[in-house]
Amino acid sequence: MAASARDLDLRQHHGVETPEHVDVRFELAGVGSRMAAGLLDLLLLFLGLMVVWIGGGVIVGGVFSRQGMLQDGSPP
Repeated sequence: MAASARDLDLRQHHGVETPEHVDVRFELAGVGSRMAAGLLDLLLLFLGLMVVWIGGGVIVGGVFSRQGMLQDGSPP
């Protein structure tokens, strides 16, 4: 007996029936989609950390710089 295309479908589906008796069905994400989403999350977290790190350095550098101290009226 030959396998049909329907038998070879490896996609996973999930269904939920709502209280209003509406059947909602959706396809679960595969390994490739999950890997791409994880890499995108990692990239966004890294970029956010870099922005915070550079922004903090700019703020701390402005507070403790020689020009910042002179503007406070303290002697050089």
